[in-house]
Amino acid sequence: MSLEIIPYQDKHAFQWDDFVNQESANGTIFHTRLFLSYHEEGRFEDRSILIFHNGELVAVMLLALKNGVLISHPGTSGGGLVLRSDYMKYSKANLVYSAIQDRYDRTISRMLLVEEIFCRGNIKPLLQLWQLEYSMKVEPSMYFDLQEEQLIANQRLREGMSSFIRVPNIRLLMVDNDSDYERFHEMFVANLDRHGIKPVHSLHELIKLRDLLGKKIRLYIVLDGEVVVAGVWAIQATSDSWHAQYLSRNYNYEGIGHQYALSSLISHVRGELQREGFKYFSLGSCYGGPNSEFSEGLCEFKEKLGTEMCFRYRFNLNE
Repeated sequence: MSLEIIPYQDKHAFQWDDFVNQESANGTIFHTRLFLSYHEEGRFEDRSILIFHNGELVAVMLLALKNGVLISHPGTSGGGLVLRSDYMKYSKANLVYSAIQDRYDRTISRMLLVEEIFCRGNIKPLLQLWQLEYSMKVEPSMYFDLQEEQLIANQRLREGMSSFIRVPNIRLLMVDNDSDYERFHEMFVANLDRHGIKPVHSLHELIKLRDLLGKKIRLYIVLDGEVVVAGVWAIQATSDSWHAQYLSRNYNYEGIGHQYALSSLISHVRGELQREGFKYFSLGSCYGGPNSEFSEGLCEFKEKLGTEMCFRYRFNLNE
C-alpha cells in the first residue's frame, strides 16, 4: 500500500474540514481548521499533515512544533490521528501509523485521542497502536446519554433544582450578544480564580469562536433579574453530540436556592438537547483545568446529575 504524507497548507483547509466532518471515524469540531482559526496567526508552529492513499485522503493529523519538539497540536483539545471510517481497522490503521512514525523517525512526543462518545467508529485499533511506543494516561470525562432518561437519584438535589427554577425572577436563557458574553466571562474568570486556574479562552476568543462557529456554539445563563447566576458555554462537537467547555456559577450570589443554580441550568440544557434529537452531552473532564489534578468533588458533582463516565487518552513517547 503506497501512502503519501503531505504537510498541511492553507489551500487544504476545505478538504481537511470536509474529511473530518463527513468521512472520518473519530473527527470532531476540535479537529477542524475552522476551529483552529480562532487562534492568532503565528501563535503556533503548525506541522499538521494529510495522508493520502492512491490520491484519496485517508487520514489527517494535527501537529505542532513546540520548543523544538513535535507534539499533538496544543491549540485544541482534539489532537491525534483522525482516520477515514474504513481505515479504523487494525491492519489499515497500522499502515498509516507506521508510515507516520517512519517519516518522523518516532519523534512525535505527545498525542491525544478523544472520548469514544465523539467517535463514529471503534477506536480500539488506535488505542492498541499508540500503546506500542507510548505510555498512556486515561482522563475521565462525564457525559449524559441523551438516548436514555435522566436519573437524579439524590432526592434533595432533585427537589432543590425543582424549587429553584420556580423562584420569582429566575430565568434560564440561551443568549448570544456581546454583553452577555462579557458578563459570563467575568463570572467564570472569578470562579476559576478561586481555584488558582487561568481560563483557556479570553473574552475576545469566546466571541471570535461564536462568530466562526455560529449555531454550533451556545451560551446558556441563569438570570435573577439582571444578575448572572450561572452559565454553560457549549460547543457542538459532532453531528450528534455537544460538549460543555465551561460550567460556572456566581459564588457572590446568595439568592434563594443559589446552590442549585448551575445544576438546574445543566439539567435544562440537557433536556433541550435531548428534545432536539442529539445523542450525547459531555460535561467535560474531571480535572479543574489545564495541568490540574483529578477532582473527586467535580466528578461527584457531575455524577449526581445522572452522568456516566468515559475516557480521553493522552500518550507520551516512551524514552
